[in-house]
Amino acid sequence: MLLPAEANKCCTVCSNALLQTKTQSSPKQRRRRTRHNGGAVAPLTLDRFARSTLDMLTLTEAITTKGAAFRSLAEPWADTTTPHGKMIVTVLAGVAEFERSLIRQRTSEGRKRAMSQGVRFGRPPALTPTQEAEAAKLATAKGNKYAAEIMSVSVSTIERVRTRYRSESR
Repeated sequence: MLLPAEANKCCTVCSNALLQTKTQSSPKQRRRRTRHNGGAVAPLTLDRFARSTLDMLTLTEAITTKGAAFRSLAEPWADTTTPHGKMIVTVLAGVAEFERSLIRQRTSEGRKRAMSQGVRFGRPPALTPTQEAEAAKLATAKGNKYAAEIMSVSVSTIERVRTRYRSESR
């Protein structure tokens, strides 16, 4: 339920369409977010307001430096009109950033472990080694396009295979 702006003591109640954020938002969107001096900007939800912790802190700082307050309608704890609200927003933003860095670190360690165990990342090869050898011979004899049609792969794949086989034979 969306309450009227007067009931929330806000100048602006931001809809989700207004707050589709990008790191590089247009000047018009930035003005809409921060134009009201002495009022409050109230997004419906925080997840639509900012993509990252840094983005949220930057936007709330921009709002408060313009003389407006930040108050989320869905999350009552996100209210920069009080010192407690400012502290909670900052602490939770820091915790979220810390959690994100832990996830990044764990993901990196998992990838390194998988690579050391021989796991191959990316798309599976289009041709087996036996098929590659046959495709290289066929392309040498009849041309890349013909070999690509017979092997049901792209001409680029045949060119890569031929290049690899040329370098191996030297």
